[in-house]
Amino acid sequence: MVFNSKKDLEKYLLSKMEDSVFESQAIVYDVLEAFINNFYDEFEPKVYNRTFQLYKSLVKSKIEKVGNGYKAVVYFDASRLNHVESELSDERILEIAVIGKYPHGGYREAGGNGILNNAMPIISQEAYRWLKQALKDKGIPIKE
Repeated sequence: MVFNSKKDLEKYLLSKMEDSVFESQAIVYDVLEAFINNFYDEFEPKVYNRTFQLYKSLVKSKIEKVGNGYKAVVYFDASRLNHVESELSDERILEIAVIGKYPHGGYREAGGNGILNNAMPIISQEAYRWLKQALKDKGIPIKE
């Protein structure tokens, strides 16, 4: 591929970077979603009906251009929860599920999964590799 200017090269690289960040963000989202699945699978409540709202609270940001690169965020948004029949606030429910220092739903016999506590070591260890592979897949040579 031949570029007529530095600007053309930069535009090409930035488009590949944006796509790669988008793909890497999707992987992070999928990892967190898998841990939400684990959270729901570890305990079957007998006292209340499941609403599965944690799935709705997991959000992917828009890809944002920052400096000479791109940024993407995956996060939990308590404002997407609506636990009207709970004594706990949506923020507190999210904290219990995501941080996991308490057993599932506050029930001791349920154990505790801690979505972020379990997912973050994997994400922290693998995120660079995921992004690097996405860039390679787009034809951007990356030094090992």
